[in-house]
Amino acid sequence: MLMKRPGFVSIFFMLLLSMAWSCKTAKKATNSGKLREQPVDIVLNEVKKRAIRPDWFSGRAKIGVESEELTVSFTAQIHLQTDSVLYLSLRKLGLEVARVLITPDSVFVINRFNSEYYKKGLDYLEKTFHFPGNFALLQDLLLGNPVASNAGGSGWEMVKEPPSYHLSQQTAGGPYQADYWVDGQTFQVVRWQWEDVLNGLRLELEQEQFGLGTDAQNFSYIRKALLDSRETGPVRLSLEFTKVEFDTPKEIQFVIPDNYQRVE
Repeated sequence: MLMKRPGFVSIFFMLLLSMAWSCKTAKKATNSGKLREQPVDIVLNEVKKRAIRPDWFSGRAKIGVESEELTVSFTAQIHLQTDSVLYLSLRKLGLEVARVLITPDSVFVINRFNSEYYKKGLDYLEKTFHFPGNFALLQDLLLGNPVASNAGGSGWEMVKEPPSYHLSQQTAGGPYQADYWVDGQTFQVVRWQWEDVLNGLRLELEQEQFGLGTDAQNFSYIRKALLDSRETGPVRLSLEFTKVEFDTPKEIQFVIPDNYQRVE
């Protein structure tokens, strides 16, 4: 099957998806002991307790994208004001190549290479990748909060796969299948897989290092992802945070130059 090459806007949405699970103080989640017998509800509650809920988040990260068509890397400055705005400035060799602003209903992308900009509804994410276009979900993904923290409590199954608990849920009446591997000692989600069989979309993510975040909750500094869809083909992404800051308000500047052309 021939795959379409990812467009400019598509790449930036894939970068957002790569943030799905989220330093000197970082540590790798490990557990070599035996797993206790526990109900699935207890494990889910422990996972939800580790959700990070700051008013502001800022971070600096290294981002890599690799597909059949391209290999590219960026550094990113990220600012999030919870429930309000998500801002990214992407740089290559010290020069800004793009700036992204996302609100609960819209996304703006400035392409410095071609002096152009894009404006899309946030539902573009769902229309293009069949992945829910929801601002609350995106900010949870950025903070490394597991999707399980938003999920309903029914329909979960769990088996022990030392050193992790393997939780799975299939949407009732729908094509979605979600799987989580939760470390049996720390209750950190170390791996996640989400699949939409009907639309041919699969997203796999791994977390490798954790450090202390706000309110002594755990924040993942290194994340790896695989996005495979009919529209993009297999795309591998990596995200490594080198600096994070919580609850410090930031000034967000997003100005589209008058000479930039809008692209549909």
